[in-house]
Amino acid sequence: MVDDHGWVRKAVVDNDTFALLRAGTARADAVAVICGSGINCVGRRADGRVARYPALGWETGDWGGAEMLGREALFVAARAEDGRGEPTALVDAVLAHFGAESVEAVGIEVHYRRLPQSRLGELAPLVAEAADAGDPVADALLTRVANEVALFVRRAFGDLEVNAADVVLGGGMFQGEPGRFHERVLERLPAGAQPVVLDAPPVLGALLAALDLAEADEAAKARVREELRAR
Repeated sequence: MVDDHGWVRKAVVDNDTFALLRAGTARADAVAVICGSGINCVGRRADGRVARYPALGWETGDWGGAEMLGREALFVAARAEDGRGEPTALVDAVLAHFGAESVEAVGIEVHYRRLPQSRLGELAPLVAEAADAGDPVADALLTRVANEVALFVRRAFGDLEVNAADVVLGGGMFQGEPGRFHERVLERLPAGAQPVVLDAPPVLGALLAALDLAEADEAAKARVREELRAR
């Protein structure tokens, strides 16, 4: 469609995780994991080999990102409320966030699709806050996500057959001040991983890739990077 309109000389369409990778590092051996509403991973090796995965969610064996974390937060909060699970501050977090009288009521709204399941992703920052405050249930959930990030990196290292690489981490779960989630992820990365937490919007990678195709000089790329950071 873009080609039909003649908007550009050349159109390249790819997964946004490659934009994260390009924005985070120019190193030839590199892996990127995006953990936002969902989770995904890509990697590259100096000889041109690329690692990429379906990352469609539960159906392709993935777990992680804000929406899945939010679903689990609702699950453990419901069990804490009715006595089947451990007490957790997530009960009050769910009630306050959705202005509900009970966690059960929130679950019913989600089940009958009166509350979009995607909105459960809004609970992810609350899980992180509860974990940072010492809630063991929230901490266990956050640790599970960190484990999934590290597993993706290990898988990419194995598929690329590299022992060392930059690992670019980005997406909503990595936004804000570093806390328990960042610590958990960094602790679990394989030996040889050099972590890079992106300090600019991932769209920077798409812009840099476009400048690469246009054979722009490094000064132009530096200006784009600084402009996006400033904004």
